[in-house]
Amino acid sequence: MAISIYTDMYIDEMEIDKNKIILEISEASYLRPINESDITEKYIDGLNDSEVNRFLVGPRSQEQTIDTVKNYVNDNWYSSNAILFGFYVADDLSGTVRLHDINNDTAYIGIAIFNKEMWGHGWGKKIIASATEYAIYKLGLDILIAGIEKENYASQRIFTETGYMHDKSFDKKQGVMSYVYRAH
Repeated sequence: MAISIYTDMYIDEMEIDKNKIILEISEASYLRPINESDITEKYIDGLNDSEVNRFLVGPRSQEQTIDTVKNYVNDNWYSSNAILFGFYVADDLSGTVRLHDINNDTAYIGIAIFNKEMWGHGWGKKIIASATEYAIYKLGLDILIAGIEKENYASQRIFTETGYMHDKSFDKKQGVMSYVYRAH
């Protein structure tokens, strides 16, 4: 999969200029870090949908409001070790992918597509591939880890199809499997 990465980003002890990152997936779809101005009712409603948040720890633990989502988005925007990318199709925010706990060689990755019309069309795989390529080739990371609940077979399949493998040595929580992508 060819993915174009447009960025004038700089890395200085993991400081990233989030205003300048755009990861093109296709002609009309891309990833870019989201900020408070990107929050919509559609985004909040999606996070509150029980089918969407079934495997999302934060959103399923409490109802999401404009304030909880603003706090989450701002925490990620101002974090020096996290990037919350919005997934846009025709400039419509349809999901997110997050790189977090980024350090010199490792990060965690998680995905949520809250526009259910996008489900089953291969977007998850494209989003994960774009974020993975960015983490490996632009951030210089060696290992990405996705913690996936054992019952979340769709995520397990999509991460496996994107080159991640279950690695029991990274499993930390009961009921959560760690899928790991290694650059080398």
